[in-house]
Amino acid sequence: FINISDLKQMEVKLIEAEQLNRILLDSVSDVIIKLSAELKIVELNSKAEKFLGKKRESTLEQNFITAFVPEPEQKRVEKELKKLLNEGRDNQFKIPVVTDDGTNQNI
Repeated sequence: FINISDLKQMEVKLIEAEQLNRILLDSVSDVIIKLSAELKIVELNSKAEKFLGKKRESTLEQNFITAFVPEPEQKRVEKELKKLLNEGRDNQFKIPVVTDDGTNQNI
């Protein structure tokens, strides 16, 4: 037997937590792009949307490397990002991206 009101209450708390997360992400002045272990985009803030020239909804679940990194740099960037994910260290390196208007930028 499952208490429906408990499930509803948990759902409301989850929605509130997601809304708070969105507010916090969007209040940051830096570009934030959250990637999965497979380097797919799982979240980004409004600053990243503006920087990349793409709406959040159109980028979610896309492979970050193939979607935004210039082809000559893809293997290097993929290696660096996987190293960062595996080692959990704050490695600082520039990631070249191509924005929606075709501009090459670094993040």
